Amino acid sequence: MNNSLSLLLALTVPSIAGESSTAKEVIPFPDTGAKGIITPTKAESPWSIRSGISWRSLGKTSIDPGFRSSATFASSFFSPNPASGPLGQNSNRTYDNGFVNLGAATPGTGLTTNWGYSDENQLIGDTIQYTLGGGVALDFPTSGQAGDDTGISPYVELVYLRPYRKDLDLGFVANFFYTGLDSNIRNQMNQYSVTTTDRFALGGVVAPLAPYTGNFSGPGPLIPNQPGDRSQIQALNGSQTFLFENETRLFSFGFGTELLWHPAERCHLSLGSGIVVNIADWESQTSVPMIAANTTTVSNSVFRNSETDVLLGLYLKLGAGYEINENWNIEGFFRYDWSEDLEAKVGPTSFEVDLSGWTLGFGAGYSF
Repeated sequence: MNNSLSLLLALTVPSIAGESSTAKEVIPFPDTGAKGIITPTKAESPWSIRSGISWRSLGKTSIDPGFRSSATFASSFFSPNPASGPLGQNSNRTYDNGFVNLGAATPGTGLTTNWGYSDENQLIGDTIQYTLGGGVALDFPTSGQAGDDTGISPYVELVYLRPYRKDLDLGFVANFFYTGLDSNIRNQMNQYSVTTTDRFALGGVVAPLAPYTGNFSGPGPLIPNQPGDRSQIQALNGSQTFLFENETRLFSFGFGTELLWHPAERCHLSLGSGIVVNIADWESQTSVPMIAANTTTVSNSVFRNSETDVLLGLYLKLGAGYEINENWNIEGFFRYDWSEDLEAKVGPTSFEVDLSGWTLGFGAGYSF
């Protein structure tokens, strides 16, 4: 039996050896690691998100108060003392140095015996002159301009980039910037005292010696109830402040393309451009010193308005960044925006905010 087993082994071993020498090459299994789990190579994602802080400087705010060109507000900036009465109609008139009031004869003749004066120096030729202070006048507020609006502006960008060639990536970007703008313009307005001088023709009447006081029914010398001439003199006696204030919350949505160049390992330069949709949510008010109707009292009148406007623009952006690792990078950039101006009115005051300007920013990006 041992001889038979030896013979069987002698026949079997060469057969196995021959098969081994002609067997196909075996493809090795991939390295499974310590836990025996196969880890495929991760493909680089074209998507990334960036966020950071920027310093934004936009254009100037300018105003045109518009009061001078509006007849509605003419009397709000010039008011003589109403005690002197109106021109062109009969009225009781009280002055600092006398009076010319309605008398019994006034309705039929326009003349009155109800007048008086205090000083003979008021008699000039064939006229009698009266003066009255207590009037007030203001300069109209003038056009003005505030400096560039600047402020901190947070931003976020969603980026899709694909390789264009070995060292270039090309793709699309959507970005959002929020900017809060506050501006105010102050103008000084001169304030004047107004003195009214009225002259009445005596028509040959000899005025009684001063001081003289007539009465309603007479008898007494008759003079016209209405002055034949009126003049007013203004004297500077102070100032008031016109104030314009505007608060704008600017939401800027950008959509464009971006080119990324890798001049060296881990470093990149970028160029981007696109369109911008600016949503300007604004609120403005003006505080204007004005004279209350039929008085000589100066007080501030406040006009307010608020709206939301949509304004279009374009942007150009230059950036430089450093890739910390496969997922994270940091970047700084310069961007310039060209935009439609914000134009609106608050009461009679029109204003314009220049929304074009530059932005400097720094942030971090993450590829996912």
